Parts: sequence; structure tokens; C-alpha cells
Amino acid sequence: RFDVRRSGAGARVILVDGRVAVRHDVDRPAQWSLAPGQQVVTSARQPQVVTTNVTAATSWTVGRLTFENTPVSVAVAEVNRYSREPIELQDARVSEILVSGVFNAGDVDGFVAALTDLYPLQASRTDDGRIVLRRSA
Repeated sequence: RFDVRRSGAGARVILVDGRVAVRHDVDRPAQWSLAPGQQVVTSARQPQVVTTNVTAATSWTVGRLTFENTPVSVAVAEVNRYSREPIELQDARVSEILVSGVFNAGDVDGFVAALTDLYPLQASRTDDGRIVLRRSA
């Protein structure tokens, strides 16, 4: 079993169990062989096979989103994939905050509540339904 997430001109491939060979032919003829618990991101400048947390990376398959010292900007982008109510960051300082936790995919309110409870952030809704996160004053 493996997990593939397309991004731009490449993909992130994580091997859960078994064997897989990953090829990227767009701009360089390269191939990587993965062992269980490893991943490769083919769109990286220098793709490398690295060890990854398979449980966290595949938690979306059971309706969970798992973050471990993840920049808020990356976590928000992932949460937005499962939501009709997009979250926006008002300034770059917010995106520097690192977040850890397990959240229900699609539970934007729970995610935003956790961020505003645990970090110096405030949230507000716009008339069109967007949620804007900003640093607390």
C-alpha cells in the first residue's frame, strides 16, 4: 500500500507497506525505491528518500488531519482542502507559528477554536464566509 499526493509537476509518495518504485520522467529520468515508512517528493529540487510518520501522513484516510510542528500556513492549506469555508491568514507572522495536533477533517470550527485557544490568534468571519486569522493585539 502507498499514498500519493500530487503537487504541481510532481508528487509525494509514501510507502505504507510492500514495495514501490517511483519514477519521475517530466524533466529528469529518475527512479527511487521506497521501503515501508519512507517517502519521496518528486517535485523537490533534490528529491530524496526520507523516513516519515506514516500514521500522521495517512491519517486523512480515516478523516483526521495530523500536524507535528507544522507551520500554520501549511496546516491551514491542508484544512482548506476539506472545507467550504476557507481560512485565510492576515499576515505572514501568523504563518510562522508551529502547530501540533490531530483534527477532524472538515471541522474548520474545531481547528480554528484550537488555534485561537492555544496561540495568540483571533479569528473573524467575513460576509462571504471566509475565516480570517490574525495575531492578537
